[in-house]
Amino acid sequence: MELEMLKKGFFGYKKESVYQYIASVEDEFSTKLLEKDEQIKKNEEMYLERIHKLEEELENTKQRLETQQNDKTIIASAILDAKRFAEKLKIETEEEENKARKHLEDELDKKNEELKKYQEQIAGVRKMLRSILNTADEQLKNTEKKIDNIKESAPERNMSLFERKTYIEE
Repeated sequence: MELEMLKKGFFGYKKESVYQYIASVEDEFSTKLLEKDEQIKKNEEMYLERIHKLEEELENTKQRLETQQNDKTIIASAILDAKRFAEKLKIETEEEENKARKHLEDELDKKNEELKKYQEQIAGVRKMLRSILNTADEQLKNTEKKIDNIKESAPERNMSLFERKTYIEE
């Protein structure tokens, strides 16, 4: 819903139209936030799957090391190389996991900040609308008082002073 679609009444925008506009904006932001949350969950699943694959790869590497132990001529170099490789994979996996976790936490913090900003904006709009409605209400009361004062000050409470005179004054 666009601002131009707000219905105007005698004293400004109609409350129902404003409330509908606010609700549509709130729904739109909620939908966007849900979409971003789903994307974060998908990313988290993707990273967890990658970690699982790397762990499986690490396990496969360890199994290969156990089968190579039969060859005594290569044992020393194979074990050292495999241990280095396994440690490197483990460190890389932990680093990737930490990076992924940090990234997800940062994204979550950003989304929370964004949500807070939207909530503050909505609160500001609500405050502004209340102020506008209060001002309109005060102006209406002042106008009613002026009308009542004019009615009371009119001689004999009629408007004959404003009637046209049909005779010529000399």
